[in-house]
Amino acid sequence: KNSVFFQAGTFYNDFNLNFDFKNNVLTVHDDTVPAHTNFTITMESSSYDESKKDKVFIGRVSGNGLSYNSTREKNNVYEIRTKTLGQYKLAIDTVAPVIKISKSIEGKNLSNQKVLQVRISDGISGVKSYNGYLNGKWILTEYDNKTGLLTYDFNDGITSDGDNELKIVVVDNVGNSATFETHFQRNQKL
Repeated sequence: KNSVFFQAGTFYNDFNLNFDFKNNVLTVHDDTVPAHTNFTITMESSSYDESKKDKVFIGRVSGNGLSYNSTREKNNVYEIRTKTLGQYKLAIDTVAPVIKISKSIEGKNLSNQKVLQVRISDGISGVKSYNGYLNGKWILTEYDNKTGLLTYDFNDGITSDGDNELKIVVVDNVGNSATFETHFQRNQKL
């Protein structure tokens, strides 16, 4: 049972709404019509295991992928509030985010590097949060959503002379997490 609820005044103008459900995809017109306020999309499914329900979300079909929407679940009924018309479907994300570094820095001396970069991504629900830690202390990192690069600038002075422990933790929008840990050497410049 799938439904869409529009309150009075949701749209700026009257129009003929295209509404369809086919091949597990709910079509609610298309995103060329702007909405003035949020509306509710509800999709029902009992095909998800109880232990994985918190990993299920209603995603908007966007090209070959899905755009994540914060989804509530109660009694096998999944619900979102959105302002974007388009195609929607239920999806599940049980895959942890990916953290990659272009070249291993394990045990290497990085004294001449100004920054440290890792690439982070999540192919299904998307990256929700990322945190870096150096020698147990939280570090400020900058994330470029277009390139997927997470950058740490060594100028903050948190590195120690000698061995340094780096830890990166990335969490996706449904709570799957990945951790990357390595260590490197660095000599402080006087």
